[in-house]
Amino acid sequence: MSGTDELGVLYEVEIQCPVCGHKFLVSKTRSKQLRFVKRDPDNCPYYDSINPIFYTAYVCPECGYAALERHFAEVTVNGKAAVEQMITPKWKKRSFLGERDLKTTIEIHKLVLLNYTVMHYPFHEIGKLCLKIAWLYRYSKDPVEEEFLENAYRMFEKSYTSEPLDEDPNNEANVLYLMGEIARQLGNYKKSVEWFGMALRSEGMKSNKNLEKMTRDQWAEAKVAFSKEKNA
Repeated sequence: MSGTDELGVLYEVEIQCPVCGHKFLVSKTRSKQLRFVKRDPDNCPYYDSINPIFYTAYVCPECGYAALERHFAEVTVNGKAAVEQMITPKWKKRSFLGERDLKTTIEIHKLVLLNYTVMHYPFHEIGKLCLKIAWLYRYSKDPVEEEFLENAYRMFEKSYTSEPLDEDPNNEANVLYLMGEIARQLGNYKKSVEWFGMALRSEGMKSNKNLEKMTRDQWAEAKVAFSKEKNA
């Protein structure tokens, strides 16, 4: 590990690409120096300093493999082959070390989205990534946010209908909550009320009191909006 500035928010760590084996440096944030401000109902965080979510995606400068930090080392044989065949041949070698602005962060996360798509990641993981990209556009009040909210909603819906979410009750409850909240943000109050109701009845909600409270609060808002819509 090598540091940029012992007192700075950013520091550097060397990692190895699981696809091509190339070793490179990535920038990370010191959690003790972050100043959290608030969080939106869909979990979008705001900070009064460097935003750590700008630095939770890594890109190999050599082959173009990109993933969120928590997934970076998780590459299957088929996933590795997909990156080598569909990402690397078109990749222009470049590094994303150092401080990232919003435009660069969006570019990086779209690279991750491309990688996840060719590697056939689960729909709920692609949904979470699309939601994160929506947050990035939200920070600059860019209307493209809505496009990625819609993408996230579609991925979560596909996940709920085709993936075994009930194997992890917490994951099922979270996906149902996010579908309800995204539907509410997109103005589909009828579906929002339905998803929130299903979330509250899900098994994972019983052990997550914070999520249960958020769900009830947002469900109430969605029901009010749906009632106004019906009476308009």
